[in-house]
Amino acid sequence: MRCRGHPRCDSSEAEGKEALQTAVTEARREIEQRQAEKERQAKKARLVAEALADVVSYAAELGRKGEITSEEYWDNDFTDHLATAVRRGLESDLTGDESTKEARELAREIIDDQLA
Repeated sequence: MRCRGHPRCDSSEAEGKEALQTAVTEARREIEQRQAEKERQAKKARLVAEALADVVSYAAELGRKGEITSEEYWDNDFTDHLATAVRRGLESDLTGDESTKEARELAREIIDDQLA
C-alpha cells in the first residue's frame, strides 16, 4: 500500500525520480562521449589511410623537383620507410578532428623531415 499524500512519501518519490533522471542523463552523456570517440577513431583511421595513399604521389613530386633521385623513388625499401614514418607520425599526432587536407599536409611534413 502506498502512502500517497504523506509528505515523507511524496518527498521520497520526488527524490527517487530526481535520482533516476540524473542517472539517465549521466548515462546518455557517457554513451554520447563513447560514440563520439569511436567516430573520431574511425575518422582518424580514414585520415591515415588517405594520407598514406598520397605518399607515392608526393614522392613522385619530390622526384620531379630533384629532391629525391629516381632510384630512391623506385626503391621499395625507401618508400616503405617513408610510409612507415608517415603512419607512425599520423597515428601519434592526429586526433580525428582534422580535415583530409590537414592530414595530408602533416604527412608531407613528416616526409620532408625524414629527408632532411
